[in-house]
Amino acid sequence: MNDLLAKTVAEELSLKCLSRFCSAHACSLPQACDVLAVEIARRFLQGSLQFDQGDVALNHLLAVMTQTEFWTLLENSYPPLAFAIYRAFDAGEYHHPGDAPTLDPVEQYTRPMLLAVFNALPEGIGDSE
Repeated sequence: MNDLLAKTVAEELSLKCLSRFCSAHACSLPQACDVLAVEIARRFLQGSLQFDQGDVALNHLLAVMTQTEFWTLLENSYPPLAFAIYRAFDAGEYHHPGDAPTLDPVEQYTRPMLLAVFNALPEGIGDSE
């Protein structure tokens, strides 16, 4: 997982790399995306990954998930968990209409959205390895 995470943060993740991870761990592409997104979010919430690193990683993961090969395999859909985590990071990228200039969008939007995602996860998913 650490290698996959490092590649994602460095914007080096590819569909081929993700497929190799799936083969090695007997999981599907959507499962791999969910596991990776959960790990990024978990590390951010624990403070071992900065928001900017997590945001870059989730943007890159979305880029992989929108490649034609991936999109076709998943019948034009995103893995819902990975996409929910992506949306949480995306919400922290900017001030929303009506936000005070002093408001921190990461604390106002990203962190609560991620906590809501984690609270909705089945027991054991999202726990440390």
